Amino acid sequence: MTYIIDLTDKFNDGTLATYLSVLPDKMKAAAVKVLDRDTDSIVQFAQQIVPVDTGTLRGSIRKMQVSETEFLVTAGGADINPKTGRHCNYAEIVEQRTPYLKPAVDRITAFTAEEIRTEVISEIE
Repeated sequence: MTYIIDLTDKFNDGTLATYLSVLPDKMKAAAVKVLDRDTDSIVQFAQQIVPVDTGTLRGSIRKMQVSETEFLVTAGGADINPKTGRHCNYAEIVEQRTPYLKPAVDRITAFTAEEIRTEVISEIE
């Protein structure tokens, strides 16, 4: 299960990508810093609320930066469940039954746009 945290989709109906493209590098770096930090927070919150049996699914929740303004939060994959000896391929099933990624994304990104504004303004001052 993967959630993509992407400035171009999440905020301002895609117009933020246009704004970022004309921002000075220092301001763009400030915005990306917020995204990076918030993505870490999404991972931490999802790990706190995911149902736990063996801990394999919780341990598989991670972030990846795929471009300058795009981060992935994903779960499952190559981790091996010690009970079954199989890959953790049930992340999506658990998300459907007991959401843990979507609530984490919704909770953290509710403040991301304002955090970006604050961080970018602090770079100007």
